[in-house]
Amino acid sequence: MSKYKVSWLILLPEKGKATKREVSIINKKCPYHGFGIIGLDKYMIGGHFPSKKEAEKCLPKIKGLGKPYRAYIITDAQFGSMKIDHATGLNSLFITGRQKKASKIIK
Repeated sequence: MSKYKVSWLILLPEKGKATKREVSIINKKCPYHGFGIIGLDKYMIGGHFPSKKEAEKCLPKIKGLGKPYRAYIITDAQFGSMKIDHATGLNSLFITGRQKKASKIIK
């Protein structure tokens, strides 16, 4: 399996931090994709998919979150190159301009 074919659906809150309650809601709507809070700063929720097409199918199902999230679909290679600053606990994730344009707000 290619690291460029496997995709991740990354949800970044517009304000605040991700919560376990929101992860639970997402996992009920899109089971089998292992959504969880990623990183030390609790700033993003992510789940993995076998393809971008599968990740896109899951997006409309996610509703009823406590706050708006911006959704990005990235490759496994991008996810693997994410940097975590252990001193501050912040994640840095590379997202291309095309991925930023294709991002959606979900609530």
